Amino acid sequence: MSKFYGGAFISYRRSHSAGNATRLHDALARELGPERVFLDIKETSIPLGTKFTAEIKSALKRAHLILILIEPGWLECVEERAKLPDEDWVLNETALALKRYRRGALPELHVLLLSGANMPKESELPELIRELAKVNSFQFSEDEWTNSLKTGSSLLNEIKARVPQQTERLRRKSIECLTTECRANVLEKLKSLFKLKCLESLGLKWEVSFLDSRGVIATDRLEEFRSCITRLNEDKELSRSGFKSAQVEILRKDCVDIVSELFRLGACDLVSRLGHTLHTLGNYGRPALLRGAETQAFAVSYCQEKRRAQIDSINGGFNIPERFSVKNVLDQGTVVPGINQDQKSNMLRQLWATVPEFHEPSSNRASSAYPVFDEKNIRSLSIRLNAMARDATSTRVMIAFQAEDGNSAHDLRVWLASLDFDVDVLVRSGRGANQIERQERELLSAGARQGSCRLGHAANC
Repeated sequence: MSKFYGGAFISYRRSHSAGNATRLHDALARELGPERVFLDIKETSIPLGTKFTAEIKSALKRAHLILILIEPGWLECVEERAKLPDEDWVLNETALALKRYRRGALPELHVLLLSGANMPKESELPELIRELAKVNSFQFSEDEWTNSLKTGSSLLNEIKARVPQQTERLRRKSIECLTTECRANVLEKLKSLFKLKCLESLGLKWEVSFLDSRGVIATDRLEEFRSCITRLNEDKELSRSGFKSAQVEILRKDCVDIVSELFRLGACDLVSRLGHTLHTLGNYGRPALLRGAETQAFAVSYCQEKRRAQIDSINGGFNIPERFSVKNVLDQGTVVPGINQDQKSNMLRQLWATVPEFHEPSSNRASSAYPVFDEKNIRSLSIRLNAMARDATSTRVMIAFQAEDGNSAHDLRVWLASLDFDVDVLVRSGRGANQIERQERELLSAGARQGSCRLGHAANC
């Protein structure tokens, strides 16, 4: 099966453009990665022993951008091949792309005119591909073509903006390491609470259950923890044990830390069910297989063994699910294709708020506190966001959203690239999400119930 999971598809006539098609492939492979560029003569595109026709059709469905190379003689060859019984795949590729293009879906089309070729007129083209004459075209001289294949050229930048970057595959070892770390942190925090008999019993029970290779259901552990805190409050064990107010505050913080670790443990469990051999998260063009911004953030940051996302929590309680927020993850709700100006303005304000040098993020900050996003301020925001992206001690900025379809991620990615923002795009829609979504809601609800139950406050439980 092809390793092509979406990206740029190069359509060309072998008898005319094999050399230039290969040069374009190699240039794009350097910029995007070989698995994001489809060229039929490359084994990364069509492995040996696979069915050529099926692979071509599959790649066309997955492509975000189709590049049609036209050199002198291209039109004449189309006319000659029409007289022959053999299938003309250049014609078929163009027709399939135009069919999707007319429906307003991906992929986009670009025509590259090389070696002095001109764009065919509509009247010169076969009826099947007559719409090609209306597609945006780029004409290159020999020198211009050579320069366009260099890193930083306007052509490569244009293509990069229209092809989502590819995330790495999920690594089960990374999930397992994080799960082990979370379990250890929970048990360590619980030991600090062993002066309270109820929590001591719970800690000993969890030590045994955490050894179970079948995994730990974080939702159940959150409920057990809440029940234990409820009993402590009702029995007034804290006051009987002689804890002072300062000691109680420390214990409360430990309880909050335990909830945070259990939440991370639940996120690991959800991510582990996605499968570790598929590209399912991050800047990938196809929908991800779950909807929660929190879980996606952890999947990308932990599974890829890169900088970790950070949980933002309020010390002492998680009163609503939204308190389980991830630092520098901007949840945009539903984003539709053709992002409107209000959505853009809202995202710019949120991105501005993530930059410490500008101001600390605040949900109560009035919109008037933000600048007018003219060219100067957008450039200033770009410089700081990109510096944060390069800083190994900083958390990467991610935009998570619910997508109506694949075009939404594409439009957002193009817009961010046009502003030169190094920001990750996390898609939150997709097939097969119902069960994962339900389990994540249960996890969030369990955390919210725990958040309303604070140590030493029986009325809240």
